[in-house]
Amino acid sequence: GKPRIVFSPDGQTLVFEEKGKLHLYAVPSLQSVTHWPGFRPAYSKDGSAMVYALTNRLVRRNLVTGQEVQFGEAEDGVAALALSPDGRTVVTSGSNSGGTMTFWDVLGQVPPVKVEKHTDTVEGLDFSPDGQTLASASWEAKLGLWNGKERRNLDLLRGHKVHMSSV
Repeated sequence: GKPRIVFSPDGQTLVFEEKGKLHLYAVPSLQSVTHWPGFRPAYSKDGSAMVYALTNRLVRRNLVTGQEVQFGEAEDGVAALALSPDGRTVVTSGSNSGGTMTFWDVLGQVPPVKVEKHTDTVEGLDFSPDGQTLASASWEAKLGLWNGKERRNLDLLRGHKVHMSSV
């Protein structure tokens, strides 16, 4: 996939995703801090944890202790991943699972919930800052809006001429 760059919430660290590795750099010096395998990183709001995919496994890493805990396993490669602002819910889409999106409980207390409204790969996912709304960008050139708590589709917005890959 395409390289991704994500800032930590405090702006002190930059994560560069490339070829299955997450490289962490100090800001502004860009000195290498550490690296480990992973894809599609997302920081918790307070910056104490990060969730990401390891092939199709979904993990949460405590950035203070370094402890890594698996909380789910996707059926195929993870195309997109978003973490809710409260740090409790991760939403993923798959590389080969059409428009299916899966809502995961990071603590593993609730089974994953699959929803399908798009008809083609969802490559972009992001929560609004208040966590109420989730946006999904699909190869079918539609932008989905979802009630994040109820996992319910609010609308599929049309108007784009080509596929969307990010929100």
